[in-house]
Amino acid sequence: MFWSNWERAHVALEPDAAWLGSAGWTIPLWADPRMVRRLRHAPGDLDAAFVRRYTTQNAEQLRKLCARLLSSRGMRRWRVLLSEAIASYEDRRHAIVVPALLLVVEGAVATAAGVLKRRSSLRRSSALKRETTPAGMRRLIWVSIESFVQSIFGDVPFDTTRPISLNRHWVLHGREANAWGRRRECIRLFHALDTISATVDRFR
Repeated sequence: MFWSNWERAHVALEPDAAWLGSAGWTIPLWADPRMVRRLRHAPGDLDAAFVRRYTTQNAEQLRKLCARLLSSRGMRRWRVLLSEAIASYEDRRHAIVVPALLLVVEGAVATAAGVLKRRSSLRRSSALKRETTPAGMRRLIWVSIESFVQSIFGDVPFDTTRPISLNRHWVLHGREANAWGRRRECIRLFHALDTISATVDRFR
């Protein structure tokens, strides 16, 4: 039934994809799209579920993900940085990996949204890209990317309490950056780049 009406089925999943992005995870491309709904209603810790996915069986799934990123034609602009971030992750130097991957996320989303060569708000650009993408899997991906960007790149004043979730500005402007230098945040960003790379490759 899901595949019999492709467009309507994907539109129905958009609220779930938006929820997933706001929770800090983009839609997983290695799963059936309907997984986003199952994830939303599943009991337990969402972060722990994703970390478990990428760290069990000698981190086989994460190794495959990293290989995809390094072989992606659309991501080749950041291949050196990605390669060094992967090596740092393998050496458990997580505090270095997070800011490096945030730079790649910012550039990759800007590329996929078509605004790499001009000054533009990443949150506005991702929202516009989602609005102008026809209904279907591509827009479902952009729904999750937009919500993820809104969460990670949100404005949180520096004179307030440190945000609980990962925040690009607090990391790259040196405000308690070490608070997010953990394996979970590295995996969060590697996973997001796996999703974003699909849009970057298509944009090319």
